[in-house]
Amino acid sequence: MAMRLEGVTISRVGTGVRVMGGKSLTITGGSIKEVQTGIVMMKGESLMISGSSTISFMGDYGVYMGSLVTNASLKGMRITGRGSGQGVYARGGTGMAMRLEGVTISRVGTGVRVMGG
Repeated sequence: MAMRLEGVTISRVGTGVRVMGGKSLTITGGSIKEVQTGIVMMKGESLMISGSSTISFMGDYGVYMGSLVTNASLKGMRITGRGSGQGVYARGGTGMAMRLEGVTISRVGTGVRVMGG
C-alpha cells in the first residue's frame, strides 16, 4: 500500500503519522504540529517529504525511521522541537539511503542521528 498526504494538517495528537508497513509514504506540503512525535515509519520502500512541509514536535522525534525503511528523501521542509529530542532519527538497516536537501532543523537536542546500517 502507498499512502500520499497533500496539504494535510494534523495537530494535537500523540503521533502525527504512523506507518507500520506498506510500500511508501509521501507527504507534500501541510503541517504536523503540537504532537509528541511527528512521523514514525517502521517499514517500507520509501519515505518522501517535500513541498514546504512543517513538523513541530514536543517529544522525542520529529521523524523516526525504523531499520526496515530502505529509502528516505526530505526536501525543502522544516522540523522544530522544544529544545530537546531528535529532529531526524534513522535506525538504518542494510542498504538504507537517506537524503536531506534544504531541510531546516531547529530547537532540538540532536539534528540528525543515524544508527546502524
